[in-house]
Amino acid sequence: MPDRKTLTMFFVLTTVVMFSCTFTVRAGIVQKGLISYWTLDADTVDKTVKDVFGENDAKIEGGEIVEGVVREALYFNANDMLTIEPHEGLDLVKEFSIDTWVKGDTEPGVDITTQWFAKGNNYQLNWDHAPVEGKDANPSVATQMTGGWLIVANIKDPLEAETWYHIAGTWSGKSLKIYLNGQLSKAKNWSGSCTLNQEPLTIGGPGFKGAVDEVKFYNRALTDEEVMRNFQDKSQLAVTRAGKLPVVWGEIKEGAEIKF
Repeated sequence: MPDRKTLTMFFVLTTVVMFSCTFTVRAGIVQKGLISYWTLDADTVDKTVKDVFGENDAKIEGGEIVEGVVREALYFNANDMLTIEPHEGLDLVKEFSIDTWVKGDTEPGVDITTQWFAKGNNYQLNWDHAPVEGKDANPSVATQMTGGWLIVANIKDPLEAETWYHIAGTWSGKSLKIYLNGQLSKAKNWSGSCTLNQEPLTIGGPGFKGAVDEVKFYNRALTDEEVMRNFQDKSQLAVTRAGKLPVVWGEIKEGAEIKF
């Protein structure tokens, strides 16, 4: 039977080995100001779609689980949508950010306006957009100011059908910005507050045909660096919900590094 000295040495060596292992992974998504996070993975979709960070589980009408950027995504076929009933926590007038992956069945068009994330005109991300500024019809972020002005910032580069894009829209109270694959695409400077409404928050919706993945909603404007961080991080590691232990959402994808 090992004596006390031998056991002590074994314990010390084991401890040294354990703490000499370093795990290098992506930093994880930005959590400051995060209100809700719908991963849209298969294990979060049932009679409702779980908000894995906040309290805004969504009612589901239609939708099909498909392969996503991280694990699974939801496909919306024109009339499918997720709905979150309106409440005070969704009324954002000074700042907001919407951060998602999206893949449209068709290239963006100008005949109609279709949204894949919206709460009326309070805030919205549009795939198709009837012309607002010349003939620029690419996906846009939009918000309506008090006084009735609808402020729109469109992506300046043409997008293709059946291609995953990371698109984020932010409003700081002074500037409306839209990002494509982590890069600022367009900014519209305007000071003011957004109008409120009693409409539900929807993901998907009338006319939109395509897939959506990893939907994040913030109560503040993300910085350029934070949008890039969310774009680069596909593993969605260590999302911490208030009052709960850190949970790993998704999988370690190519590029995550583990060192021993």
